[in-house]
Amino acid sequence: MLVAGNTFDYAYVHGKAIQEAGGYSFVSCSDEAVESEQVSLYDYNVVDYILGMEHESNTSYDSTLIMPYKTFTPRMRKAITNYCSSGGNIMVSGSFIGRDMQTTDDEIAFTHNILKYDYKSALSNQLSGEIKGLNKVFNIIPAANEKTYSVSSADCIESINGSFSVLAYLDQNYSAGTAYKGTDYKTFIMGFPFESVTSINDRTYLMIGILNFFKQ
Repeated sequence: MLVAGNTFDYAYVHGKAIQEAGGYSFVSCSDEAVESEQVSLYDYNVVDYILGMEHESNTSYDSTLIMPYKTFTPRMRKAITNYCSSGGNIMVSGSFIGRDMQTTDDEIAFTHNILKYDYKSALSNQLSGEIKGLNKVFNIIPAANEKTYSVSSADCIESINGSFSVLAYLDQNYSAGTAYKGTDYKTFIMGFPFESVTSINDRTYLMIGILNFFKQ
């Protein structure tokens, strides 16, 4: 069996869904470009932060060595905080956006007070591949396959500080996504990778819902 790895085209996958939504253009950049201030988030009405399976972790060959793949570094937290305070709209998706932000009080405060989600737990049933929300059921692939990387883990995230749950893992009905609509800014946060939704039509449907929410 052929097993897909990282195809490095997820900006395209997200961008294609944005394009299909109609009336939008998009550009992409690395997180390092934002952290180094080569790219300013202020220039964009909507920010889509793609995290996939990224997280800070110990290596398999040296448990004391931490790989530098933090979901939200201090510089990224500062950039996003400033962007939100200026009235921005931010979409975030990734499997470890909760677990990877539990090390310090500052990390937890950022998820609670800026992005408006609270980490509950890792999804206990790793074979669950159905997510409901926006009047639809979406499928992601939790096992190794030929087409895309498998989502071997995902985070259950709950609403906090004015946000509300918008998506749920169908198997156990745990919250899979939250949204915040304030007078100051808006967020749409998913505890799984957006690009892991298997159907192109479903990704487009989900993206249209998110962008329409930001326009409200």
